[in-house]
Amino acid sequence: MPATSWCAVVAWLVLVVVPAELWAGEARPSLLAALRELQAEGLPVVFSSRVVTPDLVVEVAATSEDPRRRLDELLAPHGLTVREGPGGSLVVVPAAVRLRGAVRSRRGLLPLAGVDVRLLRAGDRLVESETTSDADGRFEIGPVPPGPMLLEARRPGFVVEQREILVRGRNRDREIDLVLTEAPVPEDQIDVTPSRVSLLQDSAAPAVALDHDDVLGLPHLGDDIFRALPLIPGVTATDVSAQPRIRGARRDETQVLLDGQELFEAYHLVDFDNALSIVAPATLDRVDLTLGGFPASFGDRAGAVLDMGTRSPSGPAHLRLGVSLLTLQLDGFGGLGADGGGWLVSLRRGSTDLAEKILKTDQPVYWDGFAKLALVPSPRQALRLHGLYAADRLEVVEIGRDGVKRYNNDYDRQYAWAAHQLTLGPRTLVETILSSSTVDQDRRATEIEDNFSFELRDRSDFDVLGVRQTWSHQLADGELEGGAELRRFQSGFDYRGKIDFEDPLAAIRPDGGHADRAFRQRTTSEHLGLHAGLRATVGPVVTLQPGLRFDRYTLTDEALLSPRLGVALRLGEATIGRLAWGRYYQSQRPYERQVGDGATEIFPAERSEHRVLGVEHRFRGPARLHLRVEAYERRTGNPRPRYENLFEGFNTFPELEPDRVLIEPEESLARGVEIFLRGRAGRRVDGWVSYANATTRDRIAGRWVPRQVEEREALSANLRFDLGARTSLDLAWRYHTGWPITPLTAEVLPGSAGEPSEDDPKLEVGEAEVVPVLGPLNSLRLPPYHRLDLRFRRSWVRPSGKRWEVYLDVQNLYGRRNVDGLDIQIEDDGTVRSQREETTGVFPSIGFRWEL
Repeated sequence: MPATSWCAVVAWLVLVVVPAELWAGEARPSLLAALRELQAEGLPVVFSSRVVTPDLVVEVAATSEDPRRRLDELLAPHGLTVREGPGGSLVVVPAAVRLRGAVRSRRGLLPLAGVDVRLLRAGDRLVESETTSDADGRFEIGPVPPGPMLLEARRPGFVVEQREILVRGRNRDREIDLVLTEAPVPEDQIDVTPSRVSLLQDSAAPAVALDHDDVLGLPHLGDDIFRALPLIPGVTATDVSAQPRIRGARRDETQVLLDGQELFEAYHLVDFDNALSIVAPATLDRVDLTLGGFPASFGDRAGAVLDMGTRSPSGPAHLRLGVSLLTLQLDGFGGLGADGGGWLVSLRRGSTDLAEKILKTDQPVYWDGFAKLALVPSPRQALRLHGLYAADRLEVVEIGRDGVKRYNNDYDRQYAWAAHQLTLGPRTLVETILSSSTVDQDRRATEIEDNFSFELRDRSDFDVLGVRQTWSHQLADGELEGGAELRRFQSGFDYRGKIDFEDPLAAIRPDGGHADRAFRQRTTSEHLGLHAGLRATVGPVVTLQPGLRFDRYTLTDEALLSPRLGVALRLGEATIGRLAWGRYYQSQRPYERQVGDGATEIFPAERSEHRVLGVEHRFRGPARLHLRVEAYERRTGNPRPRYENLFEGFNTFPELEPDRVLIEPEESLARGVEIFLRGRAGRRVDGWVSYANATTRDRIAGRWVPRQVEEREALSANLRFDLGARTSLDLAWRYHTGWPITPLTAEVLPGSAGEPSEDDPKLEVGEAEVVPVLGPLNSLRLPPYHRLDLRFRRSWVRPSGKRWEVYLDVQNLYGRRNVDGLDIQIEDDGTVRSQREETTGVFPSIGFRWEL
């Protein structure tokens, strides 16, 4: 798309102006001076500096000749009045105020009617004043005396909202905005999208939903919420990595969003299988994972969507300090006055000692920072400014008799975005997001061993500028939604790598174990996405969600349409059926090329088709059983080639390993059935159990081959014991069948005859050659995987209301040595020796959190 078109689209999308009013005039006298003039005229007016503060000025010139009337004219603009005092004095006091405002939904800032708004406390007195919001979401309560107040807003299907506010006497008609968070399955609306998992929710939710206490209680290393995901059916990850694979898809097929911004690189410790996420869990209040069948508003990723939202800061300022063996974290949040704005800040610094033990490597260093500023320019507008920065460093120097190893790797990720929301009328919301993303990578390494050497210099970067605007309009029986997005990708590679293997295993590599590669290029491309969708209730039983998406990729000159459909059926008072079908496209972004393997070509967008069918049922009874069963199929017709390591899944430089091979599938297919059951056993025990049966396969040379992460059967269970006094104990157990592995043998070929020479006219026979022979790809299985984790958590609340907490986390409680790969050695006589790569045994860790 030419630059002029780009500018035109940007100008059109950002044509939302925040109104401002500027007041200018001559300097006005202070109210204090005006009252003293009245006193000088003999009017017995009495006031205190707490009520008539020095900053108050005369808003309206008093014109009455009567001093008593002039007094009322001066006080009225400031919400002040007078009452008779002793001896006929006139005491200036704050006038009673009326609370007026609007209630909106957080999902679209759309007005909410029928919300019960109650004033629970005014000052030190408990009161009961109640009203209901009208069709435009408006409400009014009062008159009430000024001072601190506690408001509560309730509506079925939404989380109860309580707001502490301070009303001063000068605010005669205080305007208040209340925002309610939708429950994942509102009582008056059916969630159409299947395969959705909600975390960090604090209200009634679908079967696969975890609230704050659930997530904090789950055993997971480093307090990284990404590491809790493998307990969900359909989610797979290694013990080292925090990056999930969803229903057998590649890792890059999951889109990660934070407050509407895509995180193109979302992980720390890139050299160690992306061991931690760059998102601080303390900043989050919503995590939605959609495993398939997602609507048309999501595009350019074909597997799953991990959509996260940060908390909406409000109230007094809070500071929290968290310390664990993995990270040191400081975060804070608070409100900005009475307008509903707020700030949120988080800083984290990695602790390297634990990482060294877990990752079995030298000390990596990592840190990140996040900031959010929320502003409310007017009752119908909201502006949010975000910034996220993350960095990693790895330096290794080892020189000894066995060889030389030098690594110097740097990674930087920077995201900045601004989101503006505007309500046009009572039912229409417009949201505009401007974003800038920068990711830099600099890897420099040298390694020399007896049978192997390499040199690497890999400098790459990419920048993404984006603008997106979405419109949503609330209908009487549904919602109409649409939007446009334009992103410009600029990426650069400066790669030089040289490898030489004497290891016989390297013969399975496409380059035979010897390569000298250089690639240098800068690429600019653009992606335009348009989408439209409708959610409509058809009678009391059926809810439909059709959608259509258009994507235009300039790099491959493709224009693609993606129709999608979701259907929800209310099959009874406690049963909902869901089905989804859709076409999904995923482009290969310029920075996603596997340049280290020599792959510099850009392939056309992959085309996938999703089919999902599920049912959800709530059982009656004290156990509160909640069941969800889903069946799914994802078929990809043109998967692009990829490079994988056959035997060792965890490597600092995977493209430089001897077991690197090229996988060229003709088609991919994932199918499975997932069952999730949650319930309680009495007042102090609850938990869940899940089961998944799945196949994930590629068709290669006409034969269906399992993918490396195929888990034919997976079972997980979690039990929580409420021990009272803010103490809990969680036990989490996981099991899955072993991952596929490829059999390997070796042949010894006799040496070939050499050429005769003048010095030696006889033919010489060369040395025998050891040749690795691969069996059918991924036709064997590693042993089954299982482990039990524990987390003990205890918190205390001080009289001031602040709290502190300690937790003990024990990974792999019974010391299971799970196998996650093989270290292959081929001897000169053709003997293949394989040593199991095993995970860490029992691993305890401890952490603390304080509210400062």
